[in-house]
Amino acid sequence: MCIFYTQFWIYGKPYNRWISAFIYPITRIIWAINTATIIWMCITGNGGFVNKFLSWKVFIPLSRLTYSVYLTHVWIVWYYWGSRRDIIDLNNFSFLTLFSFIIIMCFLFATIFSLLFESPFISLLKYLMNYILRNEKPKDDSNEVPLNINE
Repeated sequence: MCIFYTQFWIYGKPYNRWISAFIYPITRIIWAINTATIIWMCITGNGGFVNKFLSWKVFIPLSRLTYSVYLTHVWIVWYYWGSRRDIIDLNNFSFLTLFSFIIIMCFLFATIFSLLFESPFISLLKYLMNYILRNEKPKDDSNEVPLNINE
């Protein structure tokens, strides 16, 4: 429902503002509730095959690159459209090649960005956390009872 609620207007059905005023805000709430339910079920161990699929080892490198892709994809798209000097060709093959080019370039630049900035910063944070936890001062144990008379 959340994805296909505009299907009627896409196929030329008349626009009804009352239905649109009801459906548009409700679909966002339903989408948020469904996503929260899936996350909650996976956290509590009731996710079943969805949890197994989302926890698949193949997704680990991709999940680490998603934030870098988010940060770098705007620059790639901006450079592509800013350097273009010809008319946009609106056929399926050109959109497929453009999509493939942008996806490949985004993940390439995200990998470089992650190796240059994100990975060293994560390593620094791990080092600092280990250093802080190792040098943490013990609690004041002055109220402890000595084990023998000489202490």
